[in-house]
Amino acid sequence: MALAGPTYCYSPGTGCYVRCFYVAGTSPKGTSGGCWVDRSGRVLGVQSGYLNSAKAPAMIANVGMPDAIRTLLDTQTSPEVATLGTRLDELWTQPKGFIKRMPAGIEGVITVAPDKDGPVARAGLTTESLILAIDGEPVVYVDDVLNAVRAKKPGDVVTLRIQDPDKKTGPRDVSVTLGKVK
Repeated sequence: MALAGPTYCYSPGTGCYVRCFYVAGTSPKGTSGGCWVDRSGRVLGVQSGYLNSAKAPAMIANVGMPDAIRTLLDTQTSPEVATLGTRLDELWTQPKGFIKRMPAGIEGVITVAPDKDGPVARAGLTTESLILAIDGEPVVYVDDVLNAVRAKKPGDVVTLRIQDPDKKTGPRDVSVTLGKVK
């Protein structure tokens, strides 16, 4: 494993974050690589490639427990997953000019691309809103935000502590009704 545990990766094809494991290793040119996990986060196997087909998924050089993978393929059920409806970035990754527009020493996660009609946009957040905390728990990393949101269900309400750039006033609390990953 390239990291000690799972993290989140933004998937442009689906428009949402997916929980993933980074695996360090070689795979044939043009293959994706990655772990197969069950709903409990247990690694069931590793594949070195995946092909999309209109009829069924196809694996290449899959390594894992065949019965566990067969169950995943047979059920093909997706749990309802909560979302804020925005791309996120850590504040420290932003340009210096943007960081200077925030109060000194502040940490958090920026809502860099809210979905037009998504939960954070409906709550009035913008492409520059900084999330400082969720339900009173401080956040510094994207994983902090996504772990808190994914512990909830679509329709649940969370309280975000928000700091906007260039504001002379301090942070404000905003209630956001979580959406469902489509």
